[in-house]
Amino acid sequence: MGKTYRKAPTDKSKKRKKRIWKKFQIRNALKEVVHDYEDEKKMSELSDEYLQADS
Repeated sequence: MGKTYRKAPTDKSKKRKKRIWKKFQIRNALKEVVHDYEDEKKMSELSDEYLQADS
């Protein structure tokens, strides 16, 4: 009985994994930017409310 060898990964699968990982990273970066923007927006709304309350 002969040895069984693992199938060598092809370049195609490496490219696919790289593409999926890249999409994942970009999606997370965009989520982070949107989250930061929303936080800034909330903070500016809060500061506007405090300014109006002081007047």
